[in-house]
Amino acid sequence: MKVFVLGNINAGKSTLIDVIQKNLSGYKILKIDAYRKIHCDGSIEKEEKMWTDFPAEVMKYDDVIVEFSGFGHIADHLINLLPDHSCIVLYVKSSVDECIRRISEAKFTSIPYAKFVGAETLEQTINRIGIDLDHGELHKKWGKKALHIIECNSGEMDLPLLQYHYIFRLRDILIPYSECLFLFGSAGRQEMTSLSDVDMFCLTKTPVQNIAEKLSKIFTSIDIMGNEIIVRDNGILMELYCIEDIEEARVFYRESAITDIVKSVIIDNIGIIPKLTLFSSEEVDYEKEISHTISRLKYYVESLKTLAKKKDQYKYFFHNNIVVHECVRIKAFSKGHFRRNYLPLHAKDYFTNEEWDILFYHFGDDMDEHYYQLKIFVKKVLYDFDHIR
Repeated sequence: MKVFVLGNINAGKSTLIDVIQKNLSGYKILKIDAYRKIHCDGSIEKEEKMWTDFPAEVMKYDDVIVEFSGFGHIADHLINLLPDHSCIVLYVKSSVDECIRRISEAKFTSIPYAKFVGAETLEQTINRIGIDLDHGELHKKWGKKALHIIECNSGEMDLPLLQYHYIFRLRDILIPYSECLFLFGSAGRQEMTSLSDVDMFCLTKTPVQNIAEKLSKIFTSIDIMGNEIIVRDNGILMELYCIEDIEEARVFYRESAITDIVKSVIIDNIGIIPKLTLFSSEEVDYEKEISHTISRLKYYVESLKTLAKKKDQYKYFFHNNIVVHECVRIKAFSKGHFRRNYLPLHAKDYFTNEEWDILFYHFGDDMDEHYYQLKIFVKKVLYDFDHIR
């Protein structure tokens, strides 16, 4: 994976690299000023030669962290060399005033900058780059080449770089086997954190066992569950769903609420964008979903009465957890949260601690008493929902 750490002069790009390289061991580090010290002598000829030599050096490495402003001739040459969606950009944000305040004569006099006629002062350059950044020029320039542009600060720790490292690694491995490879869930929404799993669909005619065998030679742990390959490596969990029909991805992709569909696609040999756009935009019959949820809730609540009489604690516990889940979904519907309702976000906030105590059955509790209290509570949940509707 190529990681570009971009931003204004003195924004803290080198500081961020010191942070992230601990998680990306084995990555080559290329910093523009360090490169300039070795290959330039202050002459215009050497400076202009570097505009093409530095990008060529970057392209030699599959795994590399590159630091420069993201603008100018070097950026232009790099952008011409990079395929679309082939890198991650970390945009280090810092105010112009702060960047100017950090100017150190000792630091910059040691770097052999070429002296062009009418050249800007360092402060003028920082101000100019700051204006470009404020107007979104970095996103315009790099948006097509980067799979994701992540805005961060120099001390940022919660970056999903290992996740992206493995996304690119899986892409490279699966190119011969995949008609298309696309992300969903938080990866598809570009909302991953350092704790996120990676969810991917692979449209393929290759048997799951064959793909898993290939992956097992590279990754620490591989498990197969039906058409799903579970990949674990370096603390990162990846779930790869191998499908033969794109329709198998419809519900998962739709429920992921992905807005930038193009950036969710990693490999595309069959023109999959229109289909994913259709999945993402289709309307769901939420009244039908609500009706089904209420029916399930009522059914599983009533099942608890018989299970209590049978003293079947485990099945009672199991059915009770289904009741809890359906109560959470009803609560989500009442708040207008219909997307991603298969597992609502921030569900813990839907009920008070006292209400959670009523909802959950614990082994050893009196099942008859729990059922009596739970039934009253569920009636109230449904009553409140009817009145909100």
